[in-house]
Amino acid sequence: MKNLITKATIVSAMMAAPSFAIFGLGAHYAPAFHTIDAKNSAWELTNEVDKTGQVNLFQGEATKMEGFGFKFWIDIIPVIDIEASMNINFANYSTDLQFSDADNNKSEKVALSPDFDFAGVAVPNYFQAVSDLTVNYPVFDVIPMLTPYVGAGVSYFAGTPIADKAFVKDFLNKNPNLEADLKTSPEQVAEEIAEKLASDGFTTAVGGHVQAGIRFKPVIIPFAIYANSKYYFGDLHKAVSQGALFELGGGIAF
Repeated sequence: MKNLITKATIVSAMMAAPSFAIFGLGAHYAPAFHTIDAKNSAWELTNEVDKTGQVNLFQGEATKMEGFGFKFWIDIIPVIDIEASMNINFANYSTDLQFSDADNNKSEKVALSPDFDFAGVAVPNYFQAVSDLTVNYPVFDVIPMLTPYVGAGVSYFAGTPIADKAFVKDFLNKNPNLEADLKTSPEQVAEEIAEKLASDGFTTAVGGHVQAGIRFKPVIIPFAIYANSKYYFGDLHKAVSQGALFELGGGIAF
């Protein structure tokens, strides 16, 4: 009987112990449904008298982006929880350049292949990092060790340039000497555009997000796992539509 009472006391104490963490630090897998839409563009090149040719741009699509991220959260504040996170997403898409002269003689399609790197590491030809500051409100917080929540916050976007019509047309307008090269060596023009893309650095913007998630934190054990879904609002690139992102990970929690 004494052993039974002792075991019951221990179990009761564990159930009564707080299952939330004062703070936590985790890492997660973060696939995203941000999209780059396929789009073909064309515009004329002219001199002071007449048309001299036409530039054709064939932009491929990306419908899903792989990614990963990191998260820090604080649960000690009454009523709300605060978390800061960063998600890094990347995808490959294609952009091909073609030139047609005034007689509609077309060159071969030439791929624009920028050589992007992040912290000295080569990355796919679209790469973005999003930093989030989120305020979460726990809901239905009645199940021990399990905390569902909803939240919203501000997001800071940073992404590599997109080789779309706006970028390529602006580059050619600022470098009119390349028009002759388009006719004779479109490969050289494509290489110069790709070098410009890689050297321009990151485009930045501020947006926002909403979030719903759940966190599991066992009592006593300094570990938690979490699953979140986020939806982003932001205009980083007109060619990129920010969408839903999922976070699945875990980390230490004290």
